[in-house]
Amino acid sequence: MLSLPSLKSHPEAALTAICGRNRSRAQEMAVKYDVPRVYTDYREMIDRAGLDALVVSAPDDLHHAITMAALEAGLHVLCEKPLASYAAQAREMYETAKARLLGFANGAQGLVQLSTVAHLAERGGEQGLLIHGEEGTLEAAVHVGGPDKGAVVRGVRQDEDAFRTLSVPDAFGGDLDLDGAIKRFNEQSLGPRAFIDAILEDRPAVPNFHDGLRAQEAIHAALASHRTGRWMAVSG
Repeated sequence: MLSLPSLKSHPEAALTAICGRNRSRAQEMAVKYDVPRVYTDYREMIDRAGLDALVVSAPDDLHHAITMAALEAGLHVLCEKPLASYAAQAREMYETAKARLLGFANGAQGLVQLSTVAHLAERGGEQGLLIHGEEGTLEAAVHVGGPDKGAVVRGVRQDEDAFRTLSVPDAFGGDLDLDGAIKRFNEQSLGPRAFIDAILEDRPAVPNFHDGLRAQEAIHAALASHRTGRWMAVSG
């Protein structure tokens, strides 16, 4: 998981605890990143680990419950996208963070100890792009770590039954510096490191829970439009 090395690389952050439903896998990650405490119940971790902030990297359907528990305990929260399964849940998360002046954009005072609730797996991050056209579909994926590290492009024409891997000329990304991208992510104020910096400097950061809510509302509108065949308005 990309957030662990990024958090560990920050000189003002301490990885205090990690939680995963599979204790053995959580323990492996704890050993790898020198995290002193391992939990299988996020509620117990929130109650007992002495946290100041929490990073939610659990499966999407757990984002709302974990984030709400952390906010109600007074923790700052960095939640991976999407915020929740439904727009109503995302709004509750945003309103709670706003009322308590908490969240991944609102800052805090003092030092911070970071914990992560992780859907643990030994895999790297992935960025993907899917393009649909009149003649077929192209799918590009860039794996920044793990056994599949590298860039892959697949395609399927309208008259074909399955995707096939396409060769990509070196001129189109052959010199892609994946290691350099990860290094920059782990050393600059990006992602989890930006979350820490915002807390330490008591300043807003982007994105925030409101941004997550707006994205969730757009997703909700798109699904409703698909279901009803009608245009759906998204409030400003």
